[in-house]
Amino acid sequence: RSAMHVREAEITESPMRRAMAYHRAAELRENQEKVEEAIELYNKAIATIPSFTPSFNAMERLLEKSGNYPRIVLLYQERIYEEKNPTVKVSLMEKTARILEERLNQKENAFRVFRDILSVDPANISALGALIRITAEQEQWEDHIEFLLKEADITNDDEHVVDILQRVGEIYEHHLGSEERAIDTYQRILTISPFYPHAIRNLGRIYHRRGAYRELIDLHRSELGTATDPEERSMLLYKMGAILENNLDDRTQAVSVYRNALIENPRNMAASWALYRIYRKDEDWMSILEILEGEAASIPEGHQRALAFVRIGELWEESLGRTVMAYDSYNQALRMEPGLSEAREAL
Repeated sequence: RSAMHVREAEITESPMRRAMAYHRAAELRENQEKVEEAIELYNKAIATIPSFTPSFNAMERLLEKSGNYPRIVLLYQERIYEEKNPTVKVSLMEKTARILEERLNQKENAFRVFRDILSVDPANISALGALIRITAEQEQWEDHIEFLLKEADITNDDEHVVDILQRVGEIYEHHLGSEERAIDTYQRILTISPFYPHAIRNLGRIYHRRGAYRELIDLHRSELGTATDPEERSMLLYKMGAILENNLDDRTQAVSVYRNALIENPRNMAASWALYRIYRKDEDWMSILEILEGEAASIPEGHQRALAFVRIGELWEESLGRTVMAYDSYNQALRMEPGLSEAREAL
C-alpha cells in the first residue's frame, strides 16, 4: 500500500495531492517501524509543500525521538527559508537556536540565529535575553552592552531601565576600563532616578579616583536632596567640607559647610574637630568656644559632658585669659562629677 501512495505522488500534477500521498506512504512506513524510510517520505511531502504541517510535525517528532538534532536544525532552516509568516518564522528560529545551544553546544551558531531573530522581531525579549546571557558567558562585553541597551530601549519600566544601565555602567568601569563611558551611563541613570544610590556611589568612587572634586561635591549635594536622617545629612556635609578644605583649599567655604554639619547633628565629632583645628590655627578662640559649648550641650549628663566643661574652662583660662569664666566652667564640671580630678586640679 505504501508503494501505491508513492506511485500516486509521482504521477499526480497537484502539489497538495502529491504531498498528501507522500504523507500517507510515510505513515504506513512509520507504522511498520521503518523510521528512516518514513522520514524520507515525510521529507518529500515537505519538499513538495514546505508549509505542509502534518508531515513537518511528524518528521520533527521522529527526529527528536531519535535524537537526530542536526537533521532537526536542517528541517527548521529549510522551513524558515520558505516561511512568510513572521510569527511562525520567529518561532522556528527560536527552536533552532535552542537546539544549537543546548543540544549541539554550538554557541556561536546559536548566537547568530538569536541575533537574526531581532532582524525579524526587534522587540523579541526571549532572543534578547538569550543574547545577553550568551555574551555574558563568553565575556563579549561590547556585544553584551549592545543587547542590554536594546532591552532598555524597549522597556517602559523605569526601574528596570535603571537596573540595566547600572549593569552597563559597571561593565564599562570594571570589564572595559572605560571610566568616561561609565560616568556617562551613571549620569544617565540619575536623569531617570536622581537619587539612585548605586549610581551615586559609583560616580563618587570614580570622581574621587580621578580627582574630580567639584563634581564630587555636586554629587554629595544631590545626595542631600534625598537624605532625611540628620546623622546621614551631617556626614554628607562633613565630606563636602573635607573636600573643600583638603582638596580645593577653600577653607572659608569648608568652615561654612562644617558648621552646617553641626547644625544637622551637634554630636558630629568629625565636623567639630575639623572646625576646632581650623579655628585653633587661626587663633579664633571665640569660635572654638562656640564649638565646645555646642558640643557640651549635645552630650548627655555624665563624665564626657563634665570633661567638655573642663576643656571650656581651659580655653577661658589659657587662651582668653578670663579666669572668672574659667572658674565657673570648672565648677560646673564638678557639679556634674564632684570627684573629677581634671577640674579639681585646675581650680
